[in-house]
Amino acid sequence: MNNDQHITPRPVNEPLVQGVNIKEQLLKYLHYYWLFIITIIIGVTCAWLYLRYSTPVYSVQSTMLIRADNSGRGGGGGEEFFSDIALFQSSVNKQNEIEMLKSRTMMERVVDRLGLQKDYYVKGNLKNSSVYKDSPFSLEFVSIKDSNANFTLNITIGEDNSFRINEGTEVYYFGQPIELPQAIIKLVKQPSSYDNLNFKEFFVSYRNIADAAEMYIRSLKVAPSNDQANVLALTFTTINPRQGADILNTLMREYDEATIEDKTEINRRMISFIDDRLGLVEQQLDSVEYDFQNFRTRREYIDIQTQTQTQFGNMSELERRIREQEIQMQITELVEGYLRNPQNKLNLVPSTLGLTDPTLISLMSGYNQLVAERERQLQTGATLTNPVVQNIEKQIEDSRLRMIDNLVNIRSVYKSAIDAFNTQQQSIRGQISSIPRKQREANEIMRQQEIKQSLYLYLLQKKEEAAIAEASTISNSKIMDNARAKPNLLKPIPLRIYGIGFIAGLLLPIILIFIIDMFNDKVITRSDITRVTDTPILGEIGHSEEDQVLLFPERSRTVIAEQIRILRSNLGFVLTPSGDKPPVLMVTSSFSGEGKSYISTNLAAAYAVTGKKVVILEFDLRKPKIIASLGLDKSQGITNYLVGGASLEELPQLVPGFDSLYVIPCGPVPPNPAELLLSKKIDQLFQWLRNEFDVIVVDTAPVGLVSDALSLGRHADASLYIVRQRYTYKAQLNFIDDLYHQKKIPQMGIVVNDAKSKGSKGYYGYGGGRYGYGYGYGLAKEGGYYENANHKSIRNIFKR
Repeated sequence: MNNDQHITPRPVNEPLVQGVNIKEQLLKYLHYYWLFIITIIIGVTCAWLYLRYSTPVYSVQSTMLIRADNSGRGGGGGEEFFSDIALFQSSVNKQNEIEMLKSRTMMERVVDRLGLQKDYYVKGNLKNSSVYKDSPFSLEFVSIKDSNANFTLNITIGEDNSFRINEGTEVYYFGQPIELPQAIIKLVKQPSSYDNLNFKEFFVSYRNIADAAEMYIRSLKVAPSNDQANVLALTFTTINPRQGADILNTLMREYDEATIEDKTEINRRMISFIDDRLGLVEQQLDSVEYDFQNFRTRREYIDIQTQTQTQFGNMSELERRIREQEIQMQITELVEGYLRNPQNKLNLVPSTLGLTDPTLISLMSGYNQLVAERERQLQTGATLTNPVVQNIEKQIEDSRLRMIDNLVNIRSVYKSAIDAFNTQQQSIRGQISSIPRKQREANEIMRQQEIKQSLYLYLLQKKEEAAIAEASTISNSKIMDNARAKPNLLKPIPLRIYGIGFIAGLLLPIILIFIIDMFNDKVITRSDITRVTDTPILGEIGHSEEDQVLLFPERSRTVIAEQIRILRSNLGFVLTPSGDKPPVLMVTSSFSGEGKSYISTNLAAAYAVTGKKVVILEFDLRKPKIIASLGLDKSQGITNYLVGGASLEELPQLVPGFDSLYVIPCGPVPPNPAELLLSKKIDQLFQWLRNEFDVIVVDTAPVGLVSDALSLGRHADASLYIVRQRYTYKAQLNFIDDLYHQKKIPQMGIVVNDAKSKGSKGYYGYGGGRYGYGYGYGLAKEGGYYENANHKSIRNIFKR
């Protein structure tokens, strides 16, 4: 297997990754699955408790039809009897009906009918339940002192039909009058399903009828079911479905009764008005009859009505005959004009139009036969010059002239008859004008009498019609669907409440984790680095539970060892080729504890196992750790050399287990490390090291705290800046970016240390690492490479 796997570092000019890794974020939250389970269980439990102890509110519904015509206003067509005086209208305004149903007046009728001024409740452990029509007692008033008073009584039922009121000590009995400040009442025992149950405490609440109506109106909703139909949908919200159904059904019945009462009142007023008018007309009729009787006695009036009617009849008959003669004369003139018209010379003569003269009828018949004969001759091939056709035409002309002469004679006869009838008519007019004046006076009196009689009969007819309408009046509304006591649950909806509890349990940890993450100022994910700095990431070193610092050679097949090899391989792409010049790798960090000594040691070991001669310089002169972590004895080191106390050849110490891995210790901690690093001997040191070793790894002090790394950077070919997950502050990334862009440290790259591969603490947010570390590096048997499954708890995770 090739151990030199590598990643290509992102170029400097590559844009920073600004997107959100959804999978990374998701798995960060999934690490806290236990918290989600707890909060969801709590949320669902709270939802169950809410459903268990909250008072359910139901929606009871019904529908009613508002007739748009007058079919419901009364039986027997009563609306037609009075349509002439516009007492009824055919159109219906649905909004008016809605406001009527929602009016306080209608609800007061319902409250009064059902006795809803009194509400009964049974006391429960956490809530009170309505016992509408199932209370073990009823409240009755003996007398009322204040009709507008409202009060509530707490009734505790005892033994032997006794009870106490409002936690008082006085004992009352059912049926016993009880004096209250508002009224004198008594409680009457009645059968109830609570008689055999262990419920002893009840509440009864009384409201005056106006307040009760206002309360129930707030729960009522009336709206058109749709815009095309005159159907109203009534909805009532209530905690007691049975009570809600009774309220809706009673409201619809009361509305019907109120409508009938209104129409009946109209009919009653009509009958009363007619009765008044009948009495007045009857008096007027008696007066006219009395006046006529006095007239006949005083003027010795005789009945000449028959004679007068005969004269008028004769006049009418003469008028009729004159009209008939005039019509016949006009018809004669029309026929004559038709015959005299040259265009109709050889045409058939039309119907005689009622002329009865036999001579004329005979002439017309002969004339039409000749015309028909001429047409037949022409149709059989004869021409107009044919002697037969010319002879027929001569006969037609003779017949036409005879008809004209006959029509002239007939017209003369009709004119003579009209003159005679006019003379007779003038004679009759003279006779009529000679009727005595007393007859005309008598006729005037009789006319008044006839008018009064007609009005009297008309009023009698209307009175009967109004009585029929009153007896057959029905409402202009119809109940389509009665409200049922099996309602729809309005709230709380179990599915919705459980959903809210579930979502709340789901969102709460998300919000908490988000807030914690928002206020977190440590580096956690790769994107935390790439969003801030362009510095390439050369490698990621995973989290180790082992106490052992040095991975090579015994544990060289672990995941972390492979990550060190990848880092080694990536450095090959960073280092600038310089012939045979050995590379100098400087390792630094922002501050102590980020694992630079651990990385330095294992990176050097990774180079050493390839056969190269490698040396580690413990240049953290203030807080050296490498010698101690490797278990080597402290001896002369860099500080001894810099002060002239040791030679270069005496400094390197061979690391046990390696043939080519050396370490040069720090030596005694100096009081002035910064000044020592400016010594010219440093140049001699690195020159000697390049001649003696193939790879030089420099473990320096944290660059974020002291300037040692900046001083040593001029000797390095590449620099590794260690960033520890959940330890390095995000603010330090800006400092790293400045170092990278200003090139204060040569060929700088970032190494992420202690990157956890799983859970919310994972560097990438998902198991297995970004590049699938772990392939082939698990537990093995008998002679194979292994990784101990029973990880030891590390006491000092960064003792490196």
